[in-house]
Amino acid sequence: MPQTQYSRTIYQPLSLRVWEWGRPYARGVLVDGKRSGPWSFWYISGVLQMQGSYENGLKTGLWTKWWKNGSKQSEGHFLQGKMHGPWTDWLPDGRLAQKSFWENGRPSEKTIVFDPETGSEKSRFMPDANSLPADGYDLVTDQEARFLLRMAARRRLAAPWQALVGKRIGRLLEPWQAALWVILMVIFYAGFSDRGWGILAVPAGFTLAALVCIALVFVLQIHDYYTRPDIGAVQIRS
Repeated sequence: MPQTQYSRTIYQPLSLRVWEWGRPYARGVLVDGKRSGPWSFWYISGVLQMQGSYENGLKTGLWTKWWKNGSKQSEGHFLQGKMHGPWTDWLPDGRLAQKSFWENGRPSEKTIVFDPETGSEKSRFMPDANSLPADGYDLVTDQEARFLLRMAARRRLAAPWQALVGKRIGRLLEPWQAALWVILMVIFYAGFSDRGWGILAVPAGFTLAALVCIALVFVLQIHDYYTRPDIGAVQIRS
């Protein structure tokens, strides 16, 4: 089957700082919905944050991450989405922080830590590979880190929420959506009652609250389509 390939720009999330709207967060190519080839990522300020290449949605080859002041933060290689080979980390002022060595996401040699004051070698230690994640560490942007925390919080809420309302409803309706619908329904019901709608205030409030919630969810889905940092990255699990 022919591959579907197109360029994709992911934008920074909208905020109250309207003068920052439309700024790019990431740009690269998607092949069959997965990141492929060179990709670049930026801070909200426009400073380059991270750069490297993907293959089938996984990081590969040389990757570099920068601090907000433009100096290097981390640099090393990936192999099929896992850190592989020598890696170097720097402090924001450009001084060496540490050097580490990896093989398929596992430490393969001692990690060297440098003294932030003198710049000389401070210590060497061999990380316990058994205490590390099975697929190793990853290099993520600040937006990806916030996204992963948000998804982790949602997963923690999913089980008790589905136990309360049932799995089918729980998969379709998130807790904040249900809470918003109840609040809006009470507000609209009170408004219609004050205008003398009588018993019709109940279905009117129910319907208007549902329509507002549906419209809001639709708008948020459009927003996510253009701003979700995990678009095309198979290793960012939601």
